[in-house]
Amino acid sequence: MRGMAFNRIKGILGVLMIISAVGIIIYWENIGREELLYKEIIIAKEDIHKNDMITEENITFAKIEKNMITDHTALEREQVLNKESKQFIPQKSIIDLRYLGEPELLIHDDEYIMKIPGGWIHECPDSLRRGDHIFLYPILLSTEQFPGDESALKEEVVFKKAPVAEMIVAYVKDSGNREVVNAGNEKSERLDGTAGIDSIEVIISLDIIEELLDLYEKGYKFIALYQ
Repeated sequence: MRGMAFNRIKGILGVLMIISAVGIIIYWENIGREELLYKEIIIAKEDIHKNDMITEENITFAKIEKNMITDHTALEREQVLNKESKQFIPQKSIIDLRYLGEPELLIHDDEYIMKIPGGWIHECPDSLRRGDHIFLYPILLSTEQFPGDESALKEEVVFKKAPVAEMIVAYVKDSGNREVVNAGNEKSERLDGTAGIDSIEVIISLDIIEELLDLYEKGYKFIALYQ
């Protein structure tokens, strides 16, 4: 009787050990392997273009093997949110912190992005780029005829030495509405641009808009200079 009871106990223990082993295997394959070998990282939920601001809408999480993670891999939301992309990041790509930076453009509550009407600008440097600080100097142009010669015109320029406004360039566009950037893709090198400048968009307040509009209606145009 004792032998039969002992054999029964051994059988039960054997079944329990098998069940435990199967459970461990199932846990390892479904949970354990992932927790031990994989880690959650941040990837692009959609294409992120150069100069885009990173928001909750364009990132998501994915798990990759831990040995694929580097010191530059984005792991936490706080590392990427409200950062600016310095290059194109394709959808589903791992976000590398070296691709991000502090935004060059900050728009406050009382500021807006405005395209300066082409008729307002008299002169503008072709090397102007996004993020530049520009100064608008008003000039008054008047045209007079020389006495006795109706074909000869005299142009008088009244130049105000003090700038009427200082602002930050948000975008510089060509005639096809594409951003004009340095042809060599180096921020410090402005010898060549990808196109000629057709329009300038700036960060501006309503007060400055009213001041510029008032001067323009009085016949002034503006020379744009930057430092």
